[in-house]
Amino acid sequence: MAESPQSGVKVACPAMREMRRSDMYFVYILESNNSNRHYIGCSDNVERRLSEHNKGKVSSTKAFVPWKVVYTEVFVNKSQAFSREKEIKSYKSGFKFKELQKSERWQSG
Repeated sequence: MAESPQSGVKVACPAMREMRRSDMYFVYILESNNSNRHYIGCSDNVERRLSEHNKGKVSSTKAFVPWKVVYTEVFVNKSQAFSREKEIKSYKSGFKFKELQKSERWQSG
């Protein structure tokens, strides 16, 4: 597992390390610092999106600020990222979600 020089996000595919940040899409999982809640989303800019969540600009997350990024996956296009987002949402809080929390990409603490 290598780290993308543009984003600091861990990527599994060596070819993805050479991609420009503007060509990448991310699936991310946020964790609320104040509750045991998670939010799953996709974006081409995780840092900007986290800022929007923490500024209360996202209605579904504003009651639980502040948020932190605990998990990311990198994709080469928006369609793949959106499909993966939907897949993760389909097992949120279930066994597969707990398995994600045990993965090396999950950032606890």
